[in-house]
Amino acid sequence: MVPRANAYFWSLDKKMIKQRIQIVLVGGLILNQNGKVLLTQRNEREFPLWDGKWGLPGGHLEFGDHPEKRLLKEMKEELGVGVRILSKTPFIASYVLQAEKIIYHGIILCYLCQIIRGQPRIANQENRDFKWFKPEKINFQDCLPGTDVFLHQFLAQNPKT
Repeated sequence: MVPRANAYFWSLDKKMIKQRIQIVLVGGLILNQNGKVLLTQRNEREFPLWDGKWGLPGGHLEFGDHPEKRLLKEMKEELGVGVRILSKTPFIASYVLQAEKIIYHGIILCYLCQIIRGQPRIANQENRDFKWFKPEKINFQDCLPGTDVFLHQFLAQNPKT
């Protein structure tokens, strides 16, 4: 006799079963002297949920990566800049996105950063554009998950910014 849970599992249409992927990401919250935040526009044609969306620069951790070292590398690769991490305590967000056959669970560590070397530019094909935004002018519906969470967390802790 097949246990009830297994019978249910095997009766599911295999097309309905989604692959579950968990990823850990790092991002940099960079503000300029005018209080504007730097966002990049993703170039992800193979993943339409993210394609064209604005978000904090950064990337996913690979196995064994240290979050702060990965963030420094991502800033150089994506924007051609060197940054200093201003706080070793990151803001944290977690989200779940469902695509056609995949469910993504993203855990994001966001560090407050300052550019110390170079001027931002599009340095690789991961991004289409970058812009400095006034936080109150950002349309978060056009942003990646977590962008609003990080900005609100930062602004709540730094109301004079």
